[in-house]
Amino acid sequence: MGQGVHRRARRYPRTASGDARSGHSPGKGRDARAPALTTPDAECHPEGLRAAGWEQGCRLRLALPLTYVRVVGTEPELHTVQHYEWVLVAQDCDLAWNSVASSDSLVELRAVFRDDPPENWGIRDAKFRLDEAGAYLIDSEPAVRVTPDVVLAAEHACQVHTEPARRLKTWLGLRYNRPAVPQEYMPLAQDLAKRLRKKTHRQAEERVRYILATFETAADGTVEFTLVAVVPHEQAHADPALVDTTREWLSQIALAVPESLGLNTDVLALTDENVSLAFLESSYSLDVSTVSWPNTAPGPTGAAAP
Repeated sequence: MGQGVHRRARRYPRTASGDARSGHSPGKGRDARAPALTTPDAECHPEGLRAAGWEQGCRLRLALPLTYVRVVGTEPELHTVQHYEWVLVAQDCDLAWNSVASSDSLVELRAVFRDDPPENWGIRDAKFRLDEAGAYLIDSEPAVRVTPDVVLAAEHACQVHTEPARRLKTWLGLRYNRPAVPQEYMPLAQDLAKRLRKKTHRQAEERVRYILATFETAADGTVEFTLVAVVPHEQAHADPALVDTTREWLSQIALAVPESLGLNTDVLALTDENVSLAFLESSYSLDVSTVSWPNTAPGPTGAAAP
């Protein structure tokens, strides 16, 4: 197990939040003018879903068709069932600027299931558990895309809590190959991704399976981050020096980040055998992709478009 390079101790660890609960039966539609269950962002379209209090991970109740195509005999046939509980999985940037009331833009919903729930959270599994009550998503089930007005007509079933939201973002990021980093840390994540994409780093990056990060805002407003390189254990066993050299390489990248974006508190290199599930659930994959705020609409202050 690699040793950390400490620049500054992290002051306040994240505290776990309780999971939201959701009922079983369909509910009545919610008036779009009703008080939001979440606090809207200051920077968003005034008629967008985010301004109405909807964010990624919010759950809603409304009877909608869940549709897929199957073969009956020799002919493809549309198969539809009614489903009543959903989770909003569109990214917050889309909900802030593109998902405007009365528009034809589409947002993605995933069906929420309750029968035979998985035992684990399933961050990297085909079934992802949403809460302790047993609500879960199934990767292979079809997504449904609806206009913003459909969401506004639904019952806003529950607000989003920090820990469940982080788990959902990670699960979606792994499925869609999109960044799962919270909005306030996007500029820092973009800077790290750009540094990792540089040609001088590509050879070193080929030795790692994942590059994971955690982000936190200290009491004085400073953004603090840690980086972890996950090395395949087979390669580490074949080359005992690989973990240390990988940590040194990642430390150089961390040290190059401007302190105006964030302050590094730790750098680790671990084999995939030594990374805990708890860390996977609380970290974000940096991959080598950019943050996907739209080119045609303003993002939050300081965010860059792809």
